[in-house]
Amino acid sequence: MIRRAATYALIAAFSFATTPSFACTGISLNAKDGAMIRGRTMEFGFPLSSNVIVIPAGTAMNGTLPDGKKGIGYITRYAMAGANAVGQTVILDGLND
Repeated sequence: MIRRAATYALIAAFSFATTPSFACTGISLNAKDGAMIRGRTMEFGFPLSSNVIVIPAGTAMNGTLPDGKKGIGYITRYAMAGANAVGQTVILDGLND
């Protein structure tokens, strides 16, 4: 009996000892014609100051290595559009054609 009470107390303690999280909410809409639209919110808890970025197909790009050095170069096969955040020149969330 004491062991069961201790287990419940431990579960309760862990349940209340949570930290707040900044999570995105997924949304899925199903149309009558069978089409599906998916999206998500971007709840970061601070202003992202996002801008729209459009990258045409055939654009020369370079990756960046973890140490900040220039990575592999490539040419984009598809056009991309998306949103950046905090003034960065990378697409945080977007789509391609």
